[in-house]
Amino acid sequence: MKLLLGGWQLNSMLTFYSGTPFTVFAGSNTSGTLENVDRAEVISDPFQNVPPRDKATQTVYWFNPAAFALPAQGTYSNQPRNEFYGPPVYQVDFSVLKNTKITERVTIQLRLEIFNIFNTLDLAPPVNPLISSRLITSSNTVGGGLGLITSTLGTAIGAPGIGTGEPRNVQLGLKIIF
Repeated sequence: MKLLLGGWQLNSMLTFYSGTPFTVFAGSNTSGTLENVDRAEVISDPFQNVPPRDKATQTVYWFNPAAFALPAQGTYSNQPRNEFYGPPVYQVDFSVLKNTKITERVTIQLRLEIFNIFNTLDLAPPVNPLISSRLITSSNTVGGGLGLITSTLGTAIGAPGIGTGEPRNVQLGLKIIF
């Protein structure tokens, strides 16, 4: 009975955090300061009328790119720094281990590990306008995928398949510890 009921271990890892703050940049020098970090003008609520998810390309808009325009020449934007937040992350990993002593120095460990047990979709941050450059053109049209999310967080940070935000993964293992 002791072999069957003893040696069990439950583990979990919870990862919860709000999204990363970001600023939508204009991509042009409207203020005349030549610093090239002018912010885009917010002309409506960026989180209303968000374009629908494109199932063909598996892309999602985090905010409505039409809610931004270039500020008037020689002026600053009405947008404060880091006003908006990217997608939050919610992930729970869980594992069950059973340690069974074979001899005084040898133990067998049976492991069941489940990553992203609730199979939540954790998205990468939206396209960064500063990196994409010139997303809002001089004609006040938005382009370059402003606000577009094209991958999960795991893929974006270089851990596709098993990183944060990837689909549920289950692995079973047997370990001999001596």
